[in-house]
Amino acid sequence: MNRDTIVEKLMNACAILSVLVLTIFCFTYLPSSAKPADKKAAGTAEGAPSEETPSEDKAEGTDAPVIFIDPCHGGADSGTVANGTKEADINLALARQIRDILLSRGYDARLTREDEIIVPEEDSRLERARRENASFYLFLRCNGDIHSRISSGATVEYSSGASTVSGPGDNASRQAAGSILKELKKNPGIKLSPDEITSSALIPSGASPVCVSVKAGYLTNRSDAEMLGDKEYLMALAEAIASGVCDQMASSMALDN
Repeated sequence: MNRDTIVEKLMNACAILSVLVLTIFCFTYLPSSAKPADKKAAGTAEGAPSEETPSEDKAEGTDAPVIFIDPCHGGADSGTVANGTKEADINLALARQIRDILLSRGYDARLTREDEIIVPEEDSRLERARRENASFYLFLRCNGDIHSRISSGATVEYSSGASTVSGPGDNASRQAAGSILKELKKNPGIKLSPDEITSSALIPSGASPVCVSVKAGYLTNRSDAEMLGDKEYLMALAEAIASGVCDQMASSMALDN
């Protein structure tokens, strides 16, 4: 083989090798964003919604029973203020904890206020609950006794039936109050008033929604005020109240079925 033939073959080999190297370079270093197959992934990384992204409204349209929790007072209306504690603040903190517990147990729990704001009149709040098909309405309050610092402990109140709606709603309110009191009594660390359960003409009567009020304690009593300012005590109170509501809801659903 002469010299010219060898040179020609070497040049052909170099040309083929150059093509191979260029091909490997293109497939190896081509930017991934330019590949059509990766466009969907790139779009998701930039914040575009993926098919697996859950909708924010996923909970809407479920058949979970609706429970309204009303942390009474708020805004300019602080309720009872004593021993450095505002009733509106305690009511809201307790309401949030009860709401979270009920949500975790599968109920559609809603607050009438989410912050330290002025809320509509009670009749308007109840009307909203009825429009939203609430099955249960829980008032949260604190007591105050300017004439005695001895009065103390939590109280559960049910409707005395003073409104024009009669009968079944009153019985359901009384039964619901009993369910909550039963759960409160299970925890010896929870302080109950001597009048641990009582009727009240201020609690709306009627079958829908069933209304109950829990007064967490007397802010005018220093010991009560300190306990209600304690996160662990407030959580224990929330757990007991939520369990009582769940028991009542379970009983009601069993009767309906």
